[in-house]
Amino acid sequence: MPILIDGNNLMFSLEDRSREAVRRLILDLTRRERISVILVFDGPPPDPSRPREALGSVEIRYSGGSSADDTIIRILRNSAHPKDWTLVSDDGELRGRARRLGASILSCSAWKSRGRRNPRKGRRKPPRREASLSPGEIEEWISYFEQGRKGGDPD
Repeated sequence: MPILIDGNNLMFSLEDRSREAVRRLILDLTRRERISVILVFDGPPPDPSRPREALGSVEIRYSGGSSADDTIIRILRNSAHPKDWTLVSDDGELRGRARRLGASILSCSAWKSRGRRNPRKGRRKPPRREASLSPGEIEEWISYFEQGRKGGDPD
């Protein structure tokens, strides 16, 4: 399921409010999962000769003269299957527009929490069961330790 991310909206939910912080977060999260992401920022690109950047499974787009919201909606409308997309945003108006086109919605906090979940850490091994001793084996051990006490320590 491809993901569309409202970059500026996500940026304002981070402690470090920069495009670079958003890029690092997205790249870190997508490194662990095989998902396709389009990250859309408002405004022109930092380098006018590169209106789009492709970083593995992450594509970064800049809205240029239109809003990122309109760019995101245009991507959904031009998609053959807008219902396959998930939008990451806390912008209520944008979420409503995307939902009407059939996209799934995920909040910025829900998206960010994906990185805190470590799939390996979440799985716990069942507790190891100790082998049970038979009554005869228990008697043998008791006898063994009692003999050690009776003999005492040579010192």
